[in-house]
Amino acid sequence: MPVIRRINGRPPQREVRRHLVRRVVLVPEPEWHNSSCDFTTEQINALVAADARELRRKLMEATATQYPTVSDDPQVQAFYEMCREKGTDHNMAKIFALRDPPSLRTNKTFLANRGNPFEGDDAKAKRCVAAARAGGVNPTGKTYLGGLAKYEGDPKAWIDGKGDVERV
Repeated sequence: MPVIRRINGRPPQREVRRHLVRRVVLVPEPEWHNSSCDFTTEQINALVAADARELRRKLMEATATQYPTVSDDPQVQAFYEMCREKGTDHNMAKIFALRDPPSLRTNKTFLANRGNPFEGDDAKAKRCVAAARAGGVNPTGKTYLGGLAKYEGDPKAWIDGKGDVERV
């Protein structure tokens, strides 16, 4: 068991003792047993900080080459790497880290709760349907998204899924 020496002639405080114990774990015992001088609090803090920086650097190097980059956000990437280290496969770790489950990318979810854009305005509905048919689009089973339209009744605003929105 390593020897804990006095600091500046008095017993170490609780916080300093915690650093000493950490230091004992990180440094081989012969350094402590063969040392004939006392350590100041500043010296101990500097040694612990240097070891922490070195360990952090080694950890970053080890994980940077091991896992692919899934996000530019460092917190998201760190969470992804933590999931992978715990044994989660790539796809599940990516879903967890990005908070993007596959069910949110379906047409059903995308079109849910859209409602009727022409509710209470039958004249506008007839104009838009007529413009769509004139433009070569069959609006049956499709939804009209006015935000995609360049003008009222634009045939490109009739969609039946996310793919149509991405094409526009």
